[in-house]
Amino acid sequence: GECRHCPHACKTCDSPLKCKSCHNGYVLRPIGEERNLLLHQTGFETECVTSCGDGYFMDETEPNVCKRCGSRCKTCKNKNTCLSCKSKYFLSPSGGCAEQCNGGFLTTINDYSNTFENEEGRLSQDSTFLPVFECAGCHQSCENCSGPGHDQCISCKPGLGYSIMTKSCH
Repeated sequence: GECRHCPHACKTCDSPLKCKSCHNGYVLRPIGEERNLLLHQTGFETECVTSCGDGYFMDETEPNVCKRCGSRCKTCKNKNTCLSCKSKYFLSPSGGCAEQCNGGFLTTINDYSNTFENEEGRLSQDSTFLPVFECAGCHQSCENCSGPGHDQCISCKPGLGYSIMTKSCH
């Protein structure tokens, strides 16, 4: 075999596409889509970058290693807690990304990051403002609702009566 240099940010590597550790100021991040990982059973391709970026998070168990968010998250706190969702999913109060907003109501969070995923999953820049929808929790008496108030119920939790006049549960 022949000796080859690791990419500049890699401290050690198995190949030019498989960094094992990074120089100070860099973090290790997997490359490519999760579905392609099955092709590399021995471990996926990794690179050294200055920050994890959208779609990744870092946890205390392995500092300086970026881990992938759940497949529906745009950004996340950890594998199971999304902070924002990819387009067509709504952020639920529990931090999941759901296709529908069940037991909650839709509200917009202003997200001016102006990047979005198009149908092919590529990130695109867009000059128009895209509202980001979040699924927020209903008042504790409501099963489904149109907003956060006790007078915005659509249906009630079991055992409670619904008042059409006041749109509330009691």
